[in-house]
Amino acid sequence: MPQWIQYLIGGAAALAVIGVVWGVLLKDDGEPVTASTSTTVVSTTEPGATTLPPATTIGTTTTTAQPTTSEATTTTEAPTTTTTTTIPGIGDQFDGPTAAVSPFDASVVTVEVMNGRAEVTAGTTGVIPVLYPEPFGDAIIEMRFRSDVGTAAGAVGVMLFADDPSDGSLTDFLVVEVREIEGTILVAPFLAGAWGDPVVTGIPAGAAFLADDYNVLSLETASGVVRVSLNSVLVTEYAGPVPTTSGRLGFLVTASAAGNRLVVDYFTVEPR
Repeated sequence: MPQWIQYLIGGAAALAVIGVVWGVLLKDDGEPVTASTSTTVVSTTEPGATTLPPATTIGTTTTTAQPTTSEATTTTEAPTTTTTTTIPGIGDQFDGPTAAVSPFDASVVTVEVMNGRAEVTAGTTGVIPVLYPEPFGDAIIEMRFRSDVGTAAGAVGVMLFADDPSDGSLTDFLVVEVREIEGTILVAPFLAGAWGDPVVTGIPAGAAFLADDYNVLSLETASGVVRVSLNSVLVTEYAGPVPTTSGRLGFLVTASAAGNRLVVDYFTVEPR
């Protein structure tokens, strides 16, 4: 077949197809119809499956999970507090009422505080103490005193490590006595109601002891050992038996007769 005949047949076929399509797109009144496209989404759910609602996205907000921050927790233990109870010392200048009292009544002893000193006068014989209420252990004790005892058996001094006299009795203590007439210092324990062996030491000349005048008696206690000095001169160191290493203390007169007297200018205690 000649080539021009083939072109003619192909063009006629194309015009026929265009005509069919144009006729479909025209209404009866010849106006074009707008084609609407409908897409149906078929969701297939397997039996028993749960369909979750779709996520809602607002705009283009991107939600980023914040990293979990573990705050560092520092546990600080409460500091250990060691409470140390400090026993106040004694600095009795006798410018006013004194805390020192005798366990005995006025028929046995009288204590008068006047003119910056305490005067202790015995009403009978025996060891008569005047004690402070606080118990002390290791301490430095100093007493400025004047002795007026009159006989060799009389003495003045300090009582240490005494038990509580509030029950009306004293059964345990240690005495340090200055015996003016003898010129000695005596240290003796009283244990469970009985006297132990005394330690008696002569007062050295270097102590320059002044009879009927003021002298200074100094004691240092450490774990029951007692160092005794007179006017800053060491006289003796007592390491014998003691009832305890802590107890009441104070000054005393060992009276050989009623009227024996101790005058105290000051009495100090410095806990160690």
